[in-house]
Amino acid sequence: MDKRRHMYGKVFKSHIFGSPTIISTDAEVNRSILQSDAKTFVPFYPKSLTELMGKSSILLINGSLQRRIHGLIGSFFKSPHVKAQITRDMQKYVQLSMNNWQENCPVYIQHQAKNIAFQVLVKALIGIDPGDKLELLKIQFQEFIAGLMSLPINFPGTRLYRSLQAKKRMVRLIQNIIQGKRDRNVSAMNEDVADILLNDTSEELTDELISDNMIDLMIPGEDSVPVLITLAVKYLSDCPAALQQLTEENLKLKRLKEKHGETLVWNDYLSLPFTQNVSSFC
Repeated sequence: MDKRRHMYGKVFKSHIFGSPTIISTDAEVNRSILQSDAKTFVPFYPKSLTELMGKSSILLINGSLQRRIHGLIGSFFKSPHVKAQITRDMQKYVQLSMNNWQENCPVYIQHQAKNIAFQVLVKALIGIDPGDKLELLKIQFQEFIAGLMSLPINFPGTRLYRSLQAKKRMVRLIQNIIQGKRDRNVSAMNEDVADILLNDTSEELTDELISDNMIDLMIPGEDSVPVLITLAVKYLSDCPAALQQLTEENLKLKRLKEKHGETLVWNDYLSLPFTQNVSSFC
């Protein structure tokens, strides 16, 4: 990227994953594109990604169905019940992870963050706790996500083919979980995102569409969230003063909670202004 930018300027033509592409490394151009309406610039994804996501992916559908799914999922994650559950799960999985850390052994933050974020996210999406099912799902998900940005060549042995096969196995696993929910008659129960979508009356929300979108919604737990956590640790390590202030702020809250015999709740985050600034910076 740097080589081409020096040769051709901040905006230049290229090919990425078999598609002709305009590359912009100019902040002002990028800001203009991101702030424009959908009529001027519309989302486009590499062929490998669209094949893996499928036509029913929330990234690729539009109109009333997309708004309906966005609305259902958004409302679910904003509910106090879910926020409380995620807070408890995050504490539990972080503690379980830390229990395995050993003295004089390196801790790979991004790897640990991926494990924790994936567990919390999958629990919120389809209600799976740590165990054999989650491990199987995680293995297939790793195989699936490796092909999101690959050459769009689909025949046995290629990266895209292996990822498509992994997705099929994930879909079967998730559909079995959905069928189990139907057999248990989970109507009126909204413990996870799958429950919310299953209990909706729209005929468009088929089991296949729900399964596909459960997989798509797992992607932030693999990429964006762990990377941000890793960057936060990296930048704090480079700034001892900020690390000390962050540590003192959180230990103060911890002592207060222990004094009153309380556990952490979602809104405790709002009482940590410096911690919020660190998160916003990353």
